[in-house]
Amino acid sequence: MNATLLLAIYGSILSTILGFIAIYNFLKERRILSVEKHFMYDIDSADYNFLIANISARPFTIVDCMVSNLAMTEAGKLEPDWGMEPSRLKSLFGDEKAAKLVLPHTLHPGEVLIVGTDSEAIIEQFSIHAALSVAVTKNWTPTKKMNLEITHSMSKEIHVTAFELEENELDRLRKKN
Repeated sequence: MNATLLLAIYGSILSTILGFIAIYNFLKERRILSVEKHFMYDIDSADYNFLIANISARPFTIVDCMVSNLAMTEAGKLEPDWGMEPSRLKSLFGDEKAAKLVLPHTLHPGEVLIVGTDSEAIIEQFSIHAALSVAVTKNWTPTKKMNLEITHSMSKEIHVTAFELEENELDRLRKKN
């Protein structure tokens, strides 16, 4: 074997290893946020809280965050009907007053943001929406299906976390309508 062949073999092995490392790093950076659901139920109300964590090695900015209701259309499809901004919480389990979520909000690696809403805020928002006369959504039926939607600087796609209201809250929504 001559030196040129050995150098070619060495170069191909090295470039293959470096290619695998580049693919591994790319795949590792794709998951940049994690959302955990934490719900607490009382006799007549519920708290829907979410822990948003930056699990990447880079900071990212949350540009928009919204809780939306999915309604059943006349065609039988689920579509976003109305939305509301969640509140910022200091902790998952505490009686501290919720604060307004100020956006944009940057999360550095390892940082968390806790947001949430409660059934009273959802019912109030639904009542406001139901009072509006919107021709397109007039015959839509509210469902217990909800989404937390997060738009951030590291992706063009909206990160969606689905959850459901308690059955008694859906009944309260329907009574308000």
